[in-house]
Amino acid sequence: MIYLDNAATTKMNSSCLDILKKYSEEEYFNASAMYKQGNNLHKEIETAKNTLLNLLGTSDGKIYFTSGATEANNMAIFGSASFKQKKYLFSIGEHPSVYNTAMALKNSGFDVDFMPLSSSGEVDYTALKSMLSRDVCFVSTMLVNNETGAINDIKKIREIINSVNPSIRLHVDAVQGFCKVPFNVKSFRVDLCTLSGHKIYGPKGIGALYVGKNVHLKGITYGGEQEEGVRPGTYNTPGIMAMTLAASDMKKDMMAQYNHVKALKSRFIDNLAPIKDKIIINGNGSPYILSMSINGLRGETVLHMLEQDGIIIGTGSACSSSKVENRVLTAMGRTKDEVLGSIRISFSKNNTQEEIDFAASKLIEAVNKLLAM
Repeated sequence: MIYLDNAATTKMNSSCLDILKKYSEEEYFNASAMYKQGNNLHKEIETAKNTLLNLLGTSDGKIYFTSGATEANNMAIFGSASFKQKKYLFSIGEHPSVYNTAMALKNSGFDVDFMPLSSSGEVDYTALKSMLSRDVCFVSTMLVNNETGAINDIKKIREIINSVNPSIRLHVDAVQGFCKVPFNVKSFRVDLCTLSGHKIYGPKGIGALYVGKNVHLKGITYGGEQEEGVRPGTYNTPGIMAMTLAASDMKKDMMAQYNHVKALKSRFIDNLAPIKDKIIINGNGSPYILSMSINGLRGETVLHMLEQDGIIIGTGSACSSSKVENRVLTAMGRTKDEVLGSIRISFSKNNTQEEIDFAASKLIEAVNKLLAM
């Protein structure tokens, strides 16, 4: 099998499997318990939090571990929501865990609006500036788009926000960019940041939310006193330790991996030269993600053709893959045919040039066969 759907999930590092085993079989204690073993684990979790803070480029603020990015995004949005505040702005291109939460906020009576995208898939910075006012209290945008790989200029977004009102809270969903592209919450002045374990070769079921030192976040679930009551519940110690290890390993090797997948993406695009009716939707974004469309074909059909050859690709967000429409591509101004024909190829450190060459050749064969029908 050749796996090219790494934006959906990644293969876990063997070192993370070892960590999961250690904290499930040996150090399996409850980190909230009063006895020595529990206290020791609690200290290790605090160390893990500091490690993630350092990887984000800061020593200030807090890390709350969650069950994944979806929970972290909900915490960031609903935990910030107050009827005393006024307007909330979201990018229209956000992952469903942000977009649908924003819609729930709107349906609850909050003043919510959506920033449009440029044709390249980034936030429309000019539109953002025009939509900002003293009434805006919260802006949310992702670092890297999970469907197109478009990279938002978070530093520029913060500067635009500050030109209107520096107190506006900025939330960044960094799931597809953390430890993959340059990002620093301190220099970019990010207030809230969402992370996920399984997109960086860690386990599923674990994520984290960074909360800036001057940000007060209210809890949205109720239970014990863990995490000051902001995120109650028994700590997922195996997941926390494995995610932290995965992030540390990836950050240490970030530029080497970046250059590796960049070369793979470029090679893949070059190999597709025989396909004349293809459209590269965003070739200049994250090297980890390639979004493209083939005129006259449905992306889902191409996906299943390649699957027969043991090649796994995607058609967009796995959280919305059952839907025919595509909010992100439509917001970029893509036609209905381009949306229907879209596929997503996403690379990882584990992919090789040989795999890329084989996958490209099979994609060409599939396209020629389908167009001849």
